[in-house]
Amino acid sequence: MKTKKYQLLGLFFTFGIVAIYLVSLASLLIGNHTLSYSGFAVDSKGYLYIGFDSGKIKVFDGQQPIKALSAQTSRGYEFTILEGDILYVVCGDRAYNLDLDGHVLKRFDSNYERLYKFRPKDSEFVCENGITYKMHWNFGRTKITKTENDNKTTAYIMPLTDYCIKIILIVGTVTWVTVVLKLIIYTRGKQGNVLS
Repeated sequence: MKTKKYQLLGLFFTFGIVAIYLVSLASLLIGNHTLSYSGFAVDSKGYLYIGFDSGKIKVFDGQQPIKALSAQTSRGYEFTILEGDILYVVCGDRAYNLDLDGHVLKRFDSNYERLYKFRPKDSEFVCENGITYKMHWNFGRTKITKTENDNKTTAYIMPLTDYCIKIILIVGTVTWVTVVLKLIIYTRGKQGNVLS
């Protein structure tokens, strides 16, 4: 009787974990959450632009999102803000100049040299006034810090829900791969015993 009770508990536990994993995965696919970023930049007013893997560039005033702009692609992209507050977005063989409201000003062939001239390091952005922003990763959680006159503050930190989803998906994926590998080894072992 106790064995059945433990089997039922194990079954409910397994279904609960699968449900959490699937909800996390669906939330990620819908675009409500993100696991990684496609860079960041700062405009002349000090607004922080962060590229999300959903093809959106979100604009923040402090920790508060103000608006979301289309990156003109759903694939991987890179971007920076050029002099005169022009967003320069590069995606594969195409590049776009956008105004700060997301309207396309110009389309042309990509030029990564131009991108790297204004943003020599992926994880760092230096404003015209000398304020430095850097992207850091603490145990997989993304954080952007602002350094002004040797005073370092947090400009942005990955939301806790995004971080939890990231951990759930990593642990869940590793668990599923382990289970599948164990099943393969177990079934091959059974087949070997039958053949002996």
